[in-house]
Amino acid sequence: LGAVATTIERWEDAARWLEQARTLAASSRDPSLAMLIEHNMGNLAVAQHRFDDALAAYSRAADAATETS
Repeated sequence: LGAVATTIERWEDAARWLEQARTLAASSRDPSLAMLIEHNMGNLAVAQHRFDDALAAYSRAADAATETS
């Protein structure tokens, strides 16, 4: 839902859904899920022109991706 809300420019809804997903993913400890959520957080930040936040989110996604290997 966070990715869809980002696509239709419902920034607050996207942030809320992605934060909820991030919280749930932390308890599951699934790195591929964390990677997907952080990537979507980066997409949201890019859409809002918050490029430093986007870089940080993409970096977290890359870190999670290395945990899946």
